Amino acid sequence: MKSKHTIIWSPRAKNQFFAIVDFINEKWNKNTADKFIDKVNKSIIALQSMPDAFPESNKKKIRRCVITKQTTVFYCLEKNSIELAAFFDTRQNPKKLKKKI
Repeated sequence: MKSKHTIIWSPRAKNQFFAIVDFINEKWNKNTADKFIDKVNKSIIALQSMPDAFPESNKKKIRRCVITKQTTVFYCLEKNSIELAAFFDTRQNPKKLKKKI
């Protein structure tokens, strides 16, 4: 069985993740925010066991994992680790993504 990759959160990814959780808490409620956190955790578990299963983005070495229809995480796959580079709200202008990753 393959060993799981270590997950590394970039400072940008951490900030964006917490900003999304805060937004969900304010706009809806804690229960909805907790469901989002669960989806992120399940996605990270999937990334760890099958990091190649997710498609590459337009930039080489950067892959994307859709967490919800509104949120995508971009990550870089290394030999023994996965760096979460950025969380992106898909309702934003895609040109903003270039600045985020």
